[in-house]
Amino acid sequence: METIQIAPDGVPAEFVFEIPPPSVLTSLGGVRLYFTFNLAAPDPFEPLLYLGGQQQEVTPSSGGPLSMAFDCHLPAAVPAPVQAKVVVNSTGHLEPGSTVTVYAWGAQTRSGEGALNPDGDGEPTVMTNTIEVGEVQVVTWQEWRRISG
Repeated sequence: METIQIAPDGVPAEFVFEIPPPSVLTSLGGVRLYFTFNLAAPDPFEPLLYLGGQQQEVTPSSGGPLSMAFDCHLPAAVPAPVQAKVVVNSTGHLEPGSTVTVYAWGAQTRSGEGALNPDGDGEPTVMTNTIEVGEVQVVTWQEWRRISG
């Protein structure tokens, strides 16, 4: 798992990774992102997701004091595997000492419709294995000056 250290001035961290096809399927209909926090989840927290270079809409789906999940329902299935990018701290609300761990899953139904929810026939979603995307550590200014020279 990649670790990125950022300064406490709102600099975003970007992770580029590949989302494989779920099981024996050849496309994705959605993506779920999951974030864990060592401190209280920031408010607001608005991650960005890009698939194949195109920004996708993500919506909060669940959360608690130390975690948040976001879903991306694609308007049309995309061929898998696909290159993805997740941007963390785009709104600059992470505090020094924060650590955010990022996980992702690709999803699709066998019919190619519905992705993160059962499709019209009640068919359940097929998910990829958990993708351990990376970890963001927000360091203090003193630490940032030390590591960045």
